[in-house]
Amino acid sequence: MGLFDFLNKGDKKPAAKPAATQARPQSSPLGSPAAQRPAQAAPAPAVQQGPRFEMYTVKEGDWLSKIAGRYYGDVHKWSRIYDANRDQISDPDKIRPGMVLKIPLDK
Repeated sequence: MGLFDFLNKGDKKPAAKPAATQARPQSSPLGSPAAQRPAQAAPAPAVQQGPRFEMYTVKEGDWLSKIAGRYYGDVHKWSRIYDANRDQISDPDKIRPGMVLKIPLDK
């Protein structure tokens, strides 16, 4: 394209845009196009799951912060274990060997 072709461009009519072609359903012995498509399964409803827990049996010398350090890598998260087990633990400083505690794994 030369310089003069660029300047003379305004004299030309714009090219007609091609008409959009519509997809026509193919005729088939099955009847309507909808009958040709396989049925799609409805998406399964989302199942809400409750919090996940692991059970831990307290051993001699355990305390909540030690257990939290083992499971979470942070001794300061002992309150998560305490909150999950308030039905068994009245005082977080008084857990006994043999108690089975729920350790929350979510969050």
